Amino acid sequence: MLRAILLSVVCVLAVQARLSAQFQYEFHTTPDAAEVLVNGENRCVTPCRVNFFWKEAKEHGQIKLEVKLPGYKTWVDSVTSKPRQFDNIQRLTLESMVPEIEFDKGSALVGFDKLVADDFKDGQTIGKLMLKDGTEESIKWEGSVKIGVDAFEKKFFEIGEKMGLRTPSTAAAELFSDEKRRAPLLPRFVVGIKLVGYNVDMRIEKGFGRGSKDELVGRTEMDLEWQVLDKRIGDVVINYRNKGVTNLRQRPFQRSPNNLMAFENGLIVFFANSGFHDIVNSPGEHTALSDESDPDGSRASFTIDGITNPGFQKMSEMIQYANKACVTIITDGGHGSGAIIDNSGLVISAFHVVDGVNKIEVQFSEGLLLGAEIVAYDNMRDVVLLKIAGSGFRALPVNLGDVSIGDDAVTIGTPHDLKLGQSVARGMISGKRERDDEIVLQADISVSPGNSGGPLLNEKGEIIGIIQQKIVRQGVEGIGFALPIGRALEVLNISVSE
Repeated sequence: MLRAILLSVVCVLAVQARLSAQFQYEFHTTPDAAEVLVNGENRCVTPCRVNFFWKEAKEHGQIKLEVKLPGYKTWVDSVTSKPRQFDNIQRLTLESMVPEIEFDKGSALVGFDKLVADDFKDGQTIGKLMLKDGTEESIKWEGSVKIGVDAFEKKFFEIGEKMGLRTPSTAAAELFSDEKRRAPLLPRFVVGIKLVGYNVDMRIEKGFGRGSKDELVGRTEMDLEWQVLDKRIGDVVINYRNKGVTNLRQRPFQRSPNNLMAFENGLIVFFANSGFHDIVNSPGEHTALSDESDPDGSRASFTIDGITNPGFQKMSEMIQYANKACVTIITDGGHGSGAIIDNSGLVISAFHVVDGVNKIEVQFSEGLLLGAEIVAYDNMRDVVLLKIAGSGFRALPVNLGDVSIGDDAVTIGTPHDLKLGQSVARGMISGKRERDDEIVLQADISVSPGNSGGPLLNEKGEIIGIIQQKIVRQGVEGIGFALPIGRALEVLNISVSE
């Protein structure tokens, strides 16, 4: 009986002690030095410990805990019932506060090049480490303090897309975007970063908390030079310099400073600067070339001269003559082929060759290189009309008559490597097929990706079709498809004068 009474008294005392107990919350944050508030009252700076009695919750109905650091989202938690444990530990990685910038839907696409640190040499002093006894050691540019690559690119797009920046991946995912696009959109602007300064100030101090081991505490500062390349004109249009900074606390064996968090800090400031915002957010001037035309092709009409080629005694004579009117289309996304159809400088090709690119150039067989612009296109039929400056160019006539199975056919284009130049492939019309509700010419001609957009010619050197694609399938070789030239001219609104 006495034992039962004593046990009851002990339980009552334990309950009373709990009711009046002081609870503890220990906070560790990355980055370091964040303010900790309890019910709106500033209690300490991390790493630190806050104490509170549950009776403090009577006025508010809860214990509200907040962790704040400028530039980072506030961490908030509410204790609405009495904790089961007297001691609690919170280890927090604070999330950067990323402002949302007003980038228009039609703003330019932006890509990432790389972060380089070529001014730093192995063994170069980049900071200091103070030991517990007060002595200092130099931190060298070597081993684990060097800058990575992939993580910075991932962080660039992660933060940029959070801020509303349009990138090739976000453009492809936009609602009602063109699902039939054959090529990814290319960025108009590319951002490159150079690390021009780097400083690490570290010290080893006794760790915070019960049983804690020594910790490495300090600050990482990256001096960043940002350059923005306009791919259309080939010039750097923005030079901007800032510093990315972070405070850190980690175990001594983790001797690499937190480069990624310092980079993120500088990145957010760069994205938010008005110069970058203004140049990217200028509709009509900074979009990919193929996006400047009407979405269903051209509203304008064109007339080309009805011309004839001279008579040829041999196929080789025709090929040598036609070669001067066949061109290579070079873009910042690759290359394809094309043909001049009017001496005023009108060039016909496949739309996917120039889809989403920023810069287009036309190269002639003798090496002359001229800039070109899109004047008409039809995405669905994969055909485009380009214009180069000048006149008096050799052009090839178009044959609007019927094409028969078994007719000889030739294509001139630039397959594979640009260094190989233009090549000739010869075969015959082997069929007519329906593809995507269009009748296309099937030719048993060796077609490579670089042949796309090149002309399909008959034995007179007249254009009968535009090469668009080849069959890629095991056991199938040397079969390509071309849109009949009559259909290509029709969808581009081109007529032929008598």
